[in-house]
Amino acid sequence: SFGITGDYTIVSPATPFTVTASSSQTVTVRFTPTANGTRTGTITINNNDPNEGTCTVDLTGVGYTPAPEINVEGNLGTFPDITNGDITPSGTDNTLF
Repeated sequence: SFGITGDYTIVSPATPFTVTASSSQTVTVRFTPTANGTRTGTITINNNDPNEGTCTVDLTGVGYTPAPEINVEGNLGTFPDITNGDITPSGTDNTLF
């Protein structure tokens, strides 16, 4: 069995899964940060092999909120351009909403 903590989820394989003796299993993890900054978590793998203990894998990711991008274009008439930083609504450049 295993557990996962933090802003992480197991994508594949479907759980639960079994790893037979002398074999391996790739596990794909998705990071979905709930806040900006360093986000940590762990995967804990418990097994039934009496010679092996619990395996813990530390997970670390950095969450950030990207700056929004917007491109606003006005009418193609007399005043087609909207000046960067313009906060005045105007019907002539289609910014009167």
